[in-house]
Amino acid sequence: MIPGIIRNCDYEALILGSSTAQNSRPTQVEKLFGSECVKLTPPGASAREVSIYFQTAAKRREIKLVIQGVDFFSYAGAPDRLRTGHPDHLYRMTPSNFYKYFYDAYTLKKIITKTDWSSVFDSEEYSFDHDRFASYAHRKKPSRAKAIRSYFNSNYSASYCGDAYDAESKVSFRENVVKIIAANPKTKFNLYFSPGSILDWLVREKHGDIDK
Repeated sequence: MIPGIIRNCDYEALILGSSTAQNSRPTQVEKLFGSECVKLTPPGASAREVSIYFQTAAKRREIKLVIQGVDFFSYAGAPDRLRTGHPDHLYRMTPSNFYKYFYDAYTLKKIITKTDWSSVFDSEEYSFDHDRFASYAHRKKPSRAKAIRSYFNSNYSASYCGDAYDAESKVSFRENVVKIIAANPKTKFNLYFSPGSILDWLVREKHGDIDK
């Protein structure tokens, strides 16, 4: 979806990040800043992947504004970390890897299971809702009870343990955020911490991640 949005939509502003930024609304950005906006915020996106989204989009459009959510998980691991299954060929399509687009099992599965084939022949015009894209606000409602259950869930708490937030995370931030900003002086970058429960910060403090 994301490489398709980058290639086919009009925009001069980007909302970047991971799932913590998925409920953002491009229409709000357009009202506030007067710039056409799209949202590129897949769940679990690594810092390198987010930088790839920006660089790919910047090659096709002049990007005036970036609103980027800072998610601690994105910077865990090596600076060049990509998630398993990241479709790199869709961002760097060349004659030598073009065939992967048609023979990718994941893509074929989505085409078969997610396509409404009746819409192909009904001659109606459909619009893409950028606000609802990748958003879970309309199907998942936050609550105090859910936040407390997560805090006391041992599996959730354990996900903060380990070496995820070591010196490499700082290197990843410099490589995938600071350098990108420095290399694009004509683009205004706004970084923000996505709003979340105070319990999330307490879990980080519990495992020493804040000190790191």
